[in-house]
Amino acid sequence: MRVLVFSVLSGCLAGTAFAAPAGVHKRDGAAPAVKPPVPLARSGEWATARDSRVSPPDGCFTAGWHPGSASVGLNVDGRKFWLTVGYNSPILEGKTVRTLAVSIDGARRSMHVESKDDYTINVRLTRRETAALVASLEHGAVLTVTSEAIDPVTVSLRGAAPALEAFRACASLPAE
Repeated sequence: MRVLVFSVLSGCLAGTAFAAPAGVHKRDGAAPAVKPPVPLARSGEWATARDSRVSPPDGCFTAGWHPGSASVGLNVDGRKFWLTVGYNSPILEGKTVRTLAVSIDGARRSMHVESKDDYTINVRLTRRETAALVASLEHGAVLTVTSEAIDPVTVSLRGAAPALEAFRACASLPAE
């Protein structure tokens, strides 16, 4: 689900229709039936939406897009909070990723990777960690994500505050 969420947001930011990338989410040769998310905000390189099949705060997600290659975002799934780096191609295939370093304007924090597949890296966060991260993102200029297995992914935070505020409201996060 997280791969699809970030693919959809990347498409939204790129100005394309809500659709899964070719070949990524197909089963038995058929594209999945996907109900489009409900857009909540788009600002700067960021977009926020919620899954129309579930009630908030579940299904809320926001992502910043690194043009052409990746997205970095936050989402709520089953009342679990996630930081996810999603890629447009299977660049993680066969790679081991144990930690993810998140830097906002040079302030760096390392986080344990909970799971990964060929397209995504997922870090589980607490509600408090998510609220603090959103606050830092709202006041930052540049987000950079790195690990031992990937090249740095940099996303501008310029103009992202409205999308991040929409995520905070959808996910029922406290202001920090």
